[in-house]
Amino acid sequence: MASTLLDDIKNKTFKTCYLITGSEPFLVKFYRNKLINAIVNKDDEMNYSVFTKREINNSDLSNVREIADTLPFFAEKRVVLLSDTGLLKNKSDFAEYIPKIPDTTVIIFDESEVDKRSSVYKAISKYGLVASYDPYSPAKLNMWIGGLCKNYGRQITESDAAFLADRVGTDMFTLKNEIVKLTDYTLGKDAITRSDIEAVTETRPQDQIFKMMDAIGKHDRKQALDYYYDLLKMDQSPILILYMFNRHMNILLQVKDLARMGRQGEASTLLKIPPFTVRNYLSQANNFEAGFLKHAFEEGVNIDEAIKTGKVTDRIGVESLIIKTSGYKR
Repeated sequence: MASTLLDDIKNKTFKTCYLITGSEPFLVKFYRNKLINAIVNKDDEMNYSVFTKREINNSDLSNVREIADTLPFFAEKRVVLLSDTGLLKNKSDFAEYIPKIPDTTVIIFDESEVDKRSSVYKAISKYGLVASYDPYSPAKLNMWIGGLCKNYGRQITESDAAFLADRVGTDMFTLKNEIVKLTDYTLGKDAITRSDIEAVTETRPQDQIFKMMDAIGKHDRKQALDYYYDLLKMDQSPILILYMFNRHMNILLQVKDLARMGRQGEASTLLKIPPFTVRNYLSQANNFEAGFLKHAFEEGVNIDEAIKTGKVTDRIGVESLIIKTSGYKR
């Protein structure tokens, strides 16, 4: 059975090259650093070299090879980090060097954009190891939040962990920062509660959009307008709110259509939305008829055109859109 990144770290049996990638930047950075720290001290400038996208091009690759071919200085291994260099999305002859990397060197690729058809990717897959890290499922994310809170000396219930993720989003960098703030806020307490989360964190514009849509679907015009005014107070421009409105309605319409065809499992890929949000979109879409969603989206497109042609101001245009759609009878 092929080894994993954690196996190599645990056993200290390192390959000559690694690709660490994925759509969750926090996990990519976490495991990249975990691997580097297991091999070499990052303060060891003699044995640790970094090349970034701003620094590397084809002519620089000879320098990478020269460093990689040099024996480590009073250490077992040297590490060369190639971070977002673009080598795995563009054509490069660097693939020819990968089988020649000496056993005393580990080259780590940290790339956000990867073409699996590239020769470099294929060479790393053959001679090294590819580790991909994507966003956690909601359940696993809640467990991670609970574990991180525990590391900071706090307890949190699973429901409150889910509430935190719903409130600030599932970006793990953001969640960690919010947990640090919550730890400071709850000094002297054993647990982080929902009231603590509400006191410390801010409501995201996306959350207000969801609430505004719910109010529109219930024909609660006053509540829908209140959410709109809240968004304006959050320094969200009417044009941006209109964009979010139209995008949201379009996603709801497509999610509903995919669900009708039994293809809701494809929603994340087809609509380019995070997997964890599909459930929320689907739940909300079930509260609307397709005719309503189509009508609301068309109204949004019409208002966008009216604003761009100067027929109406942006603030009044979006306000009239909310008034029209919240009064629409299905």
